[in-house]
Amino acid sequence: MIEFGRSFGEPNYGGAVAATKCALEGLGGEPSLVVAFSTANYSRVLKGIRSVTGAPIIGCSASAGFTDEKSGNDCVVVGALQTDEMKLYPGISKGLKDDATEAVTASATSAPSQMKGYPYKSMIMLIDGLAGKGEVATVPLILGGYSVVAGGASADKLEFKYVPLWKDENIATDAVVSAFLTFCNRSQAWTHLLGKSEKLQRQ
Repeated sequence: MIEFGRSFGEPNYGGAVAATKCALEGLGGEPSLVVAFSTANYSRVLKGIRSVTGAPIIGCSASAGFTDEKSGNDCVVVGALQTDEMKLYPGISKGLKDDATEAVTASATSAPSQMKGYPYKSMIMLIDGLAGKGEVATVPLILGGYSVVAGGASADKLEFKYVPLWKDENIATDAVVSAFLTFCNRSQAWTHLLGKSEKLQRQ
């Protein structure tokens, strides 16, 4: 199950707290992973999220955000994923420009090479939008064994100056952030990420 919260306006500690609480209310418990996007004030936003949950956090900078009712250039968006049928291993690695393959591989080093009962692999991958390495999205598929790879790139309202990514409180550029997932069958990844969310939480 995945639920969302968002806060429009200048991103800050309080907005991040509100967005995170909104997402967690839909879950009814502690998430397995939090995915967070912010258009500014990244450190303060991450501190706000951390004050609400101890779950692993991944995410990146964004140029804007939207829901089915509203969009804005200043916002915090938080997605909270909860599952006991998949195993998740978030990671971060720098050096994307120099060696994309190594950066992607290093971001997934926390995951075991084999997981009994969870033979299928997937990856959520976020990359530095200024690295010029969009082809990195194919690396997990080339390395083999991945059923699905999904993700995106960090952005900064078309200023092209600073597009950080993060894992927990570790903020970096020229980086890859990933969440390595293992699951029982090929359909579970999309079922859990997309199929069981009943509503978009609104703040």
